Amino acid sequence: MMKWSDKNSDMAGTQAAMLRATRKAINEAKLRGELVPQWRDGKVVWVRPEEVELPPEPEDQAAPAKR
Repeated sequence: MMKWSDKNSDMAGTQAAMLRATRKAINEAKLRGELVPQWRDGKVVWVRPEEVELPPEPEDQAAPAKR
């Protein structure tokens, strides 16, 4: 994941938030059997959610904490 300088520290959580939102949208599309848009080779194409490659989920966010 990208490292943010002190000058842009207020933007540090933006990339992580966008990735969480993308994972949620893809999971919902899987449940509904819907295609999702993805940018490939300079154009938008509709693909099955299983075809979308995302970076691995950080271990500290992979599973909800148990109490």
